[in-house]
Order: sequence, then C-alpha cells, then structure tokens
Amino acid sequence: MNRKTSLLCAFVFAASCAAWLSVGAQQLTRKTFSDGSGSIGLAPGYHITSSGNGAVVAAGPHGAGVVLGMTVPCVTRDVARYYPDIPSEALFPGSPRLDFTDVARAAVDLIQYTGRTSASIENLKIKAVERFKVPNGKGAFIRYSATLNGKKMEVFGLYEILPVDQVSGMFYYSAVSANKESYASSLPTMMKMWQSWSLNKATIKKRLQDATNALANIDVKGTTDSILAERRRVAEKAAEDVDEYIRE
Repeated sequence: MNRKTSLLCAFVFAASCAAWLSVGAQQLTRKTFSDGSGSIGLAPGYHITSSGNGAVVAAGPHGAGVVLGMTVPCVTRDVARYYPDIPSEALFPGSPRLDFTDVARAAVDLIQYTGRTSASIENLKIKAVERFKVPNGKGAFIRYSATLNGKKMEVFGLYEILPVDQVSGMFYYSAVSANKESYASSLPTMMKMWQSWSLNKATIKKRLQDATNALANIDVKGTTDSILAERRRVAEKAAEDVDEYIRE
C-alpha cells in the first residue's frame, strides 16, 4: 500500500465534522510543517512539537495532544517461529511485535510496547472499537483511556495494521488525546484541527462524523438516535473483547 495513500486515509476521515465541530471549537491559525510536506490549523494554546513527511505532533493546554499520520515499522507477534535458529531476543531489536490479524489487538500491543520502552502507561481501558477494512490491511476507530506518566488520559484515534509480508509490516495511526477532566471540552477543537490537516482528500469524510458521534464522545453528555446508540453498543462490546486480550 502506498504510504501517502494510507496517510491520506488516516486523515481524510476528518473532513465532514463541520456541523458537530461548530459548537465549542476555536478558530485556527494555519502552520506549515518545517519540511513543507503539509500543514495544520492550530488553535490558540497549541503548538507543533514535531512534523515531517506529512505527519505532525501538536501539544495544547491541559495535556491535550494531536498526533496525525504516524508510521511505525513493526513485526508480527510470532516472528520467532519464522526464525527457529535465532534467539527470539535477537530478532528485529527495537521493532514492536504486533498482532497482524486484528488491528485493535495490534494497537494494544503498540501501547504496551510504548509502556515498556518510553513511557509509563497503566490502567489501559478500551472503551469502543469499530473495525473496517483498508487496502492490504485492517483498520479501526478506537476510543480508550489510560494513565500516562501518572496522568489520566482519554484518547480517540484511527489505527491501521498493514502487513508487508508474513513477518514485517507497518502500523499507522492518528489520534487526539487530553486529560480526563478536559477531554470533553477539548475534543471539538482537537477534531477541528484534525479536519484542517492538509492531506485531506475526502475519501472517507462521512466516516469521521459518524465515528465522532458514535465513539469519540463516549463519556461526553449528549443525545444520540437509536441507530447511533446501537452502533455504540456494538463498539463497546468489541472493546470488552479487546479488554480480555489486555488481561491475557
């Protein structure tokens, strides 16, 4: 799969939330990435911490963060069985080992890998999972909470696992996060920033609005119709299944 195509897929689903974002979202100031590969609209109090090759990380008030178009090379969880004569610990050092069969489990694997290598991550709780197919791989919208470096965080994102062969692959993700106390108030602004990401091609724009209504604002007071309520119920049931995987 073309990397640019996947980055577009990760962003493009952010194109049609204008009606929902009109309440509470702040005005944005467009900033171009240092390598000229893209741009994003930043709300007051947000700043870019890193960018390049179309990807960007931005930080904001109250622990808010926007991470778009990230690419992580990875290997399959059972990589050792393909190299029986090589010690497992010597295989692909520094590469996270992810579940290639299920994108939600792959996301959990990456979160736990990050917790072991670069950050303190505890109390991981998957709240909603909605899977979908992407070319050459699998994708999902995932809503979860966790304690990151001692702070309770709420996260909503799009995740894709794209195997290259039986052993190696790529994991793509874009997500927004904020402290538990400020997630509800920060979400409209963060999603508007996601929508402003310059790689927008509108191939899955309607999916963002639907996913935002059904999944992103779980724990945020509001109303929902019966169809969205059923969609949320199914997503929360899927989250329970992934939580069982976390406890294994």
